[in-house]
Amino acid sequence: NPQCVNAILARLITRHVLAGDIILREGDFGFDLASYFTHVYRSHAFLGATRSYMFVLRRGVVNVSKDGVSRHYLSRGGFFGEICLVYPKQRRTTTLVAITPCELAALHRSDYQEVRGCC
Repeated sequence: NPQCVNAILARLITRHVLAGDIILREGDFGFDLASYFTHVYRSHAFLGATRSYMFVLRRGVVNVSKDGVSRHYLSRGGFFGEICLVYPKQRRTTTLVAITPCELAALHRSDYQEVRGCC
């Protein structure tokens, strides 16, 4: 449905991370991002208060690891964090670290819920 796609696109926010930044940490709850963004993100506050986001990689490369073992890499068009949109109390299943500077499109859980209700 094009209306749904446009509604989601209108709610995406752009965020940037530096090479070496931890974007998601395995084991953290989807709704608790601020605890490590404030420690890791070096250039400015990333998403601010504690929130639930999923991400689409617009530019850059990230490493995906599980149990401390690198599993694969994501690049443009890759997405992650989507589980928190539906299951906010679910823990993050992987750790994602920016290999290069990255541009991310982020979708907040409340925006997803709003769009889901009308599509």
